[in-house]
Amino acid sequence: MVASSRSSLGSGSLVDLSSDNLDVDSDNHGPEEPMSSPALKSIFVFWINPTATLNAHLRPELTDAEIAMVESLPVNRYVGFLNRIDGIPFDDDPFLACRLYFVTQGLQPTDHNRLLDSTMGVPIWPTTDHPLGREPLRLTNPLPWSDCYLHTTVSVHLRILAAEFFKSNIPARMPLSESLRLMSIQAEDLERQKTLSESRAVQVPKVAEQHNDQPVLQTIPTHEEQPRYESDDPQDDIGDILLAMMTTNTRDSKLPMVDASYDLSLLTEVPDPRGFFEDQKALKLLHADILRRREALEAEEDAQWAQEKKAEAERQDAASAPSPSHPPRKTRYNLRDIFSKPRIIPDSAMTESLRDSPATVPRRRLKFWQFISHTREGKASYDSMTPSSSGKRGQSSAPVLSRSI
Repeated sequence: MVASSRSSLGSGSLVDLSSDNLDVDSDNHGPEEPMSSPALKSIFVFWINPTATLNAHLRPELTDAEIAMVESLPVNRYVGFLNRIDGIPFDDDPFLACRLYFVTQGLQPTDHNRLLDSTMGVPIWPTTDHPLGREPLRLTNPLPWSDCYLHTTVSVHLRILAAEFFKSNIPARMPLSESLRLMSIQAEDLERQKTLSESRAVQVPKVAEQHNDQPVLQTIPTHEEQPRYESDDPQDDIGDILLAMMTTNTRDSKLPMVDASYDLSLLTEVPDPRGFFEDQKALKLLHADILRRREALEAEEDAQWAQEKKAEAERQDAASAPSPSHPPRKTRYNLRDIFSKPRIIPDSAMTESLRDSPATVPRRRLKFWQFISHTREGKASYDSMTPSSSGKRGQSSAPVLSRSI
């Protein structure tokens, strides 16, 4: 356990529980050795990083045009007290999942819808006024603002982006004895909140819940608003912190990303923490708007692609279809024309005409022995055996050759 504290654990998770002396972990972190996250039980300024938050939700990440939209959101800073670390932090972690409580100037206003009472808080020294007479919390250094209070019921679960935090720059930190007293006050306010919730549930008529079109007011704090409480036993406190560190939080991917700084001079006055939840709401609306824009752009691209595909198919069909003004060229090897020509069957009149035609009179064939016996005569006789221009079949004007023996 001691060896493991040389990671970011040494920045305040376990060392704070061993002694009220905040310099006990000086061997783990030198004055100039940076830590990747704020120290546990310390005070710092933080603000939402909208680009990092939305990039954790969107796939693909933000485009340049979308980043310009995100950067148009106003940046509001708040003061927080790091009360709890979730998971096991290491020096190379990109962020630290944690829970912090808000510091404000003046008591928080009463909000019956959220079951918040103005007395649910504790003053921070040198502020001493409190309706219930609660003793103020004493930090290592006073805060630069007057009339400061630490909320005991309004908290937020978020991720702090890794940066360089030097121990020598910690403006204020809460010792162990004050941390134990704070846990007791938180448990007291939680019981009061439960009592308010039960009394409100009895007062709200069930008929109104069934017929009211508006959403029913929340009577139990949400996960983002409900604080965590430990027992008064320091040993139980150590066990709770170790259990939280070893437990994987499945909601971390949905948590807002924030930047943090130990420079308290960034604020001249402490803003109302309700503004943080308004910033979260505005970021969620922008997230939904980006998703709608992406869906519309994707639908437009799909329609354009379908139109281009249809035009290409029509172009190919037009290129392969024959043109009415230019019939297909015939070739000598056009088999379609060969087999499509009709066969002509001669009738009786055509047969008679062909029979009487002089071109149809067959030539008399010369005998082979005539070539042997009278070569020259046979040749002359053969040449003279051309059918006459007129005559019928079987008649010839050529002289008859005599047979020589």
